[in-house]
Amino acid sequence: SLRSPANFVMECTMKLKYITSYHFLSLLVAIGAPVQLAAEEEHTPLGESMEEIGGAWRRVKRQASDQSKNDETLAMVAKMQAAAKEGMKHKPALLEDIPVAEKKDFLVGYGRAMQAFSQKLDKLAAALTAGDNETAAAVVVEIDNLRKKGHTNYKKPEE
Repeated sequence: SLRSPANFVMECTMKLKYITSYHFLSLLVAIGAPVQLAAEEEHTPLGESMEEIGGAWRRVKRQASDQSKNDETLAMVAKMQAAAKEGMKHKPALLEDIPVAEKKDFLVGYGRAMQAFSQKLDKLAAALTAGDNETAAAVVVEIDNLRKKGHTNYKKPEE
């Protein structure tokens, strides 16, 4: 099979970019320059729970108003509930930056915020189970506001 000139040029360009990138990285390593290929995040048990919640949440937000997907949405809500319950067992990384005198109040506030989140998930599950997707959509907005407020108050800012 013959290649078109455009495909040939594109293949050569891609190979050149790959070779150039490879040689550039090799040069950096050879001269001892620190190379960080991907930002390394500190993985904490709470962070893992929150990642699980976030992944399910994106689907729940899209599907909550679609009654034909209630079973799938309920499964995602159950996943979020389990991850939230696990997350309540751990302390936010931001705690290390909080002054000692404020740590207790910070943890109490975090616990209350997670409890409120869990209660809203229960309310969402009840609405989906009842087939009341209008209420489910309204609860999604409430949960989204809780998540944003919780992240503002209890999540360590990205560096």
